Amino acid sequence: MRSKESGVWLHRDEWHEVEQRERGYVALRRTGTPIPDARDEMARVMGSIERSLSQLDRSQTLLQVDLRDARGRNDPVFEVDFVPYRRRLYSGWKRVFVLCKTIVGKMQIERHARDDGHGADWQVFVSEDELEAAVQRHLAAAS
Repeated sequence: MRSKESGVWLHRDEWHEVEQRERGYVALRRTGTPIPDARDEMARVMGSIERSLSQLDRSQTLLQVDLRDARGRNDPVFEVDFVPYRRRLYSGWKRVFVLCKTIVGKMQIERHARDDGHGADWQVFVSEDELEAAVQRHLAAAS
């Protein structure tokens, strides 16, 4: 999922790509490379993406997340270890729009959003067209 007019890359590595599409709008894509299980490696990977996003005013920024290429994980040890990173990565944004590949993935992300205390500021989709329409509505309303 790429914008018609390319934005500015804020971060690119084998796990994440982050593009500032326009002021107040950032797109994050998870690649298919699995997040490492080892805690020190997980900390390195997630610390890198966290530093890249730290420059943004999240309270004024829409975040679009594309998880379609990511392999889902729900094994208990990984989920427990990943919670603090997930909460830091996805908290504080003005709005969050998440695109999943499957209904099962959508249900898992909705569960995470509830567990992390997110409400109406989060929307999860399996349709790219529906996600794009929702993002455009919010961008139009903000201008």
